Amino acid sequence: MISDLIVWASLAFTAAFVLAWGSSRALRAWIEQPKYRFLEAVRAYDRTPPAASHHEGKTTP
Repeated sequence: MISDLIVWASLAFTAAFVLAWGSSRALRAWIEQPKYRFLEAVRAYDRTPPAASHHEGKTTP
């Protein structure tokens, strides 16, 4: 009985979330913003020149 309630409540919350996500462009942007922040941080890291280290002379693939 309680397991049925948990399953149905989970399905209802999932359906509500999917409907809200699908119908609101602002909600999608807010939810997906951490992904874009992370990608921008990776791009910024890739753009920084490498610092001199004790591994000079060795090439990396």
